Order: sequence, then structure tokens, then C-alpha cells
Amino acid sequence: MSFDKNTVNVEGLVTLAPHYRADKASVTFDISSNYELKGVQKNVIIPIVSYGETAKAVLTKLTQGTKVYIMGMLRRDKEGNLIIAALEVLVEE
Repeated sequence: MSFDKNTVNVEGLVTLAPHYRADKASVTFDISSNYELKGVQKNVIIPIVSYGETAKAVLTKLTQGTKVYIMGMLRRDKEGNLIIAALEVLVEE
């Protein structure tokens, strides 16, 4: 399975699971119009695996329903699940 390393901009609403961890969150998002990945539907929930302390700090403060904009890499993990490796996370308060 090949990983897609292209940078992607996504936006959406945060949905936190009860077992939410500081370094991981899920966001229901729309893939930006200039980026398409075969087999990926819009408005799906994909975990964010953050890079760097800044992204982690932002992710720890997310609350249910927060609007989030992410710039990062959309790729698949070893199990084939889609994840976002976040390079930058912007939160709309």
C-alpha cells in the first residue's frame, strides 16, 4: 500500500471520543476542493496524528464541535486507516 504524502488542507468539526488522548483527536471534515483522494468520501472522521508541540498543544484544547482547519499530510497507517499527520492546526473559537 502506498502512502500519499501530498499536503492537504482540511476543515471540519471536532468529535471527541470518550477515550480521547492529548496527542490524538478526530475531526469530521471536508477535503478541500483542490485535493482528491480516490476512495475517500467527504465528511468522514479521520484521526489526527500531530507532529510537534504546537500541534499537540492545540489539539489538547479542542472541545466538541470546535471548527478546525488543518494543513498536513493525508496518509494511511499500517492497518490501512486514513490519518492526518498535522503540520499546522488552526482553531476557530
